[in-house]
Amino acid sequence: MDFATKMENDKRENNYLDPSAGKVSVRRYAADWLALKPMAAGTEESYERIMRLHVLPQLGK
Repeated sequence: MDFATKMENDKRENNYLDPSAGKVSVRRYAADWLALKPMAAGTEESYERIMRLHVLPQLGK
């Protein structure tokens, strides 16, 4: 079965997931994760610094 046929079949069966529906930037995901994760203040500062200085510059938006 080719991709287009599978996609149409998934739509008919309500199994289709739009690939762009759940798109979220790494920056937004990291900010949400840091906000929800319980951790000591020093750990949070360290994670924020690692994300800001190393992860986000490498992965972009």
